[in-house]
Amino acid sequence: MTDTSLSLLARLQDAEDSVSWGRFADLYIPLLHRWLSRYEISEADREDIIQNVITAASQEIGAFGHNQRTGDFRSWLRRIMVYRVQNHWRASKRHRTANGSDVQEQLNQLEDEHSEQSQIWNAEHDRAVVGRLMEIVRPRFQEQTWQAFAQQMLEGRNPAQIAEDLGMTPGAVYMARNRILAALRAEAEGLVDTL
Repeated sequence: MTDTSLSLLARLQDAEDSVSWGRFADLYIPLLHRWLSRYEISEADREDIIQNVITAASQEIGAFGHNQRTGDFRSWLRRIMVYRVQNHWRASKRHRTANGSDVQEQLNQLEDEHSEQSQIWNAEHDRAVVGRLMEIVRPRFQEQTWQAFAQQMLEGRNPAQIAEDLGMTPGAVYMARNRILAALRAEAEGLVDTL
């Protein structure tokens, strides 16, 4: 799929667009699972909450207006998740502790845009989304091109050494990096802040 993620957000306006909603679910369900596993929530309840988050996102995406502010989309999704977890706790009338602190206090912190919990969410969100987007774009490139990119950007190796090891010119190594970064930036537009 070559459409940018910002266009993915636009396509999500159509609740019937199963391909776009499939991409959305593919990007976000693993992150939501990891985040919800921090709370004393059964696997079945986690699945229900995730389904509620996805449903709420599909119902509320029309009201979401990406105004190009840093973290707009991830903050919007975090608020939806927090609200759904709070609803779960209120409905079940359980007030347990998670990781040694009150669940409600953790959720309150997560609601605060500037809290440590929100900063952790932001970092995990971006890492998870970029990781998944790398898996999505990788098949678009030849293995040598991907290796040149990965060794330079992910391993921090010297481009001249990469070129020698892969039988490429240093210019080709830089070009590989730039082509893959461009593809990742196009996919990540509107979803993560920087690449």
